[in-house]
Amino acid sequence: MINLKIAGEYLDLDSEVAYTISRSDVFNFNYASGNQTLEFDIPMSVKNSRLLGYADEFNVDLTTIRNRIESEIYLGATLIDIGFIQINNLNKNVANITFYSGYSNWIDLINNKKLSELDFTDYNHFFTEANIVSRQNVTTG
Repeated sequence: MINLKIAGEYLDLDSEVAYTISRSDVFNFNYASGNQTLEFDIPMSVKNSRLLGYADEFNVDLTTIRNRIESEIYLGATLIDIGFIQINNLNKNVANITFYSGYSNWIDLINNKKLSELDFTDYNHFFTEANIVSRQNVTTG
């Protein structure tokens, strides 16, 4: 069974959610899209309302509804995708949300730029033996 997790907690889901994993050509910028877009309805239980930032409350700031909410999709206890959800529509009973994952946002950031226009200064370093040795066991960055 597919589960959607936000802030370490699973959302309450009414029914089974179908999920298909697909990968597209990362070098084809004309047709690039996210790996996955999944739209579905969830009940507006007390727990779901809290996890969605109380977006169903009457006086909620509209930016809450438009915010990206980091989330993860699990098959049973196995993590299968990481991304974010956005709320499309909601009422007191049901929220229609879309889960997004993949590289589409990265593509959007660089799509109309030349390589010379991209800022890589955060990655500047001297290519020395000392730097190579010091980074051999580093797993981040």
